[in-house]
Parts: sequence; C-alpha cells; structure tokens
Amino acid sequence: MSLLDDRRQYYERFFKDQRDEEWNKAPGKDVLIRALSHEYVEKCLNASERLIDLGCGSGFLLNRIHYEVCGSWELVGVDFAALAIEKGKTAYPNLQLFCEDATATHFPGSYFSVVINYGSVEHFPKPTEAIKEVARLLAPRGLFLFMPPSLNLGVC
Repeated sequence: MSLLDDRRQYYERFFKDQRDEEWNKAPGKDVLIRALSHEYVEKCLNASERLIDLGCGSGFLLNRIHYEVCGSWELVGVDFAALAIEKGKTAYPNLQLFCEDATATHFPGSYFSVVINYGSVEHFPKPTEAIKEVARLLAPRGLFLFMPPSLNLGVC
C-alpha cells in the first residue's frame, strides 16, 4: 500500500469520526475569511470570481466564504476523501465538490482567480506537486492563500 493510500484511508476514518464543530471552529478559518474579505470585497461587487479550495474536506470553509465574503463567486472544492465530499454535497448543495487528487485536478490551467489551502498541503505525500498544481490553476494576478493547521488534532 502506498503512502497516498495510507493517508486516504486515514482521512476517510477522520471524516467518518469527525466532530465537525471542533474542526469547523478552528481559528485559522476566521483569519482566512478576513484575508479574503479584505482583498476581494470591492471585486465582489463588480465581478464574479472563481475560487478553489484544495483539500476542502466537507466544504465548510467554502460555505462560509459563500455567506461571509461573496455569494456570487463560483466556489469549488476538491478532496481525496470520498466521505468528506459526500458529506459536503449533502450539507452544502450550493458548492461544487469533487473527489479527486488536489495535485492533479481536472480543471484547465489559469481557471481560478483564487486558490486556497487550509491545513492540508503539508500532509500531501508530495507537497511540491500541490504547489505546482496551484501555479497551474491560478490565473495571472491571482491570489493563493495558504494556512497551516491551527488545531492540534493529532493528524498524520
């Protein structure tokens, strides 16, 4: 079994047993929301943006972005944990969530004006591949927001 398969199984168990309220209240999410609000509040009034969350889990943060930053953006999330994506599609039908590898998504290059990663890229078997995918997905003059974990959940 590969390292990627080990991690996928770990996160499947994590999302099966997860108490959403603990993970969703992580203080770093507030920081990311404030950063997006500050950077994009004027654009939100004038244009539609595309944002992708690489390693989105069940999509809670994307849903907050929809309600707290801008409701007109196209919000997309990818995560390799199928259970997380299933939970998210049920809880947040307004989001586009895909179960796939965040280091090799199906989207065209330069498609997103904002790429975010909250507390997951450091767990990828090859984090440099995730950063390469960010560079591929991000439109010119786009914004990449990366936030390392802000809770000690004992995650691998």
